[in-house]
Amino acid sequence: MADPAGVQRTLDWEQSADRTLPTAAPANLIKQWATSYGATNVTSPTRDGSYAARFELRKSDPVVSSSKRAEISQRDEQPANAERWYGFSINLASAWAHDTSAEIVSQWHQCDVGCPGGSPPLALLTDDGRWKIDFRGQFIARPLGL
Repeated sequence: MADPAGVQRTLDWEQSADRTLPTAAPANLIKQWATSYGATNVTSPTRDGSYAARFELRKSDPVVSSSKRAEISQRDEQPANAERWYGFSINLASAWAHDTSAEIVSQWHQCDVGCPGGSPPLALLTDDGRWKIDFRGQFIARPLGL
């Protein structure tokens, strides 16, 4: 079976049902932003297709889920040891200026019942203007070349 967990999904923003931003997250995903600009659908820039999602976080934004964030998340309803594949594109605006502290751009958590939260075991981030991968608190040493 190609999708034994029954959770395979492509979210490329081309389906009108997925373009629910900024009001709500697409079906079966969790909204984690508190402003009208936090998550929006855009027609430019796009990597492939006619639509993309734009996430914006400002220092003045309110706290959402114990932190300042502008993101969508997914409940971990997949069986233990299920194979997972993720793919996405990131475009940082030419006017983007890095923060003095690291900024997580994408993160993955594993979760059992009653998730305690905490730092993600895997994260893609910018740190001092450079791309890094954080795996269980250790930065992968090789440059990402992005």
